[in-house]
Amino acid sequence: MSTVLITGANRGLGLEFVRQYLDKGWKVLAACRAPQQASELIALSNVGHVELVKLDVTCEKDINELGKTLEGRAIDHLILNAGVLGDDCAKLGEMTQSKWLEVLNVNTVAPALLIQALRENVAASAHKTIVGISTRVASIGDNGSGNMYSYRTSKAALNQILVSAAKNLVEQGVKTVAVHPGWVQTDMGGKDATFTPQESVAGIINVAESMTLETSGSFRVFDGSVIEW
Repeated sequence: MSTVLITGANRGLGLEFVRQYLDKGWKVLAACRAPQQASELIALSNVGHVELVKLDVTCEKDINELGKTLEGRAIDHLILNAGVLGDDCAKLGEMTQSKWLEVLNVNTVAPALLIQALRENVAASAHKTIVGISTRVASIGDNGSGNMYSYRTSKAALNQILVSAAKNLVEQGVKTVAVHPGWVQTDMGGKDATFTPQESVAGIINVAESMTLETSGSFRVFDGSVIEW
């Protein structure tokens, strides 16, 4: 049975990832800060192959302990989904150091440390794929409006992390991809967004499964199209 680990699995895209991987017959490691309070995850764990994992991605100790706990277990897909929008640090006149560091810690540092902690787990699997949930607004070439300073920057840095990991892990057969999920109807995207979580997640999983070593380290939309850096 293939295994996926999903961060931020208790709501939004993360919860939909759990549902769709379960439908595919995969074992799901569902990571979130307070799994004992994640009622929907608990319900899914009662009917499918879901293992709840306590993980605060802003806590380096949690990340390192997760690596030790999962030592020797293969992870076919590592879905780096946990993220924050950083609305209160988006515009000139609103930025502070503390707000910036909060966004960077979740969106940039945490994924890097998780790749570091779990790279051998991914390398030991059959699928060997790392997916970072990025955003089109991280594209420098596509920036036509400015603003969103911390969010744009943190996700652009995530993209660079994924490219570096693609280079460093290629000899182990590990593939990475940064994926823009679209404007999705979640707490972050809002009810007026264009796409449903079901559409977005189905597309992201298809992108993950289509990755090869030749396309590793690319920046894609959930429909598979390529985004300029």
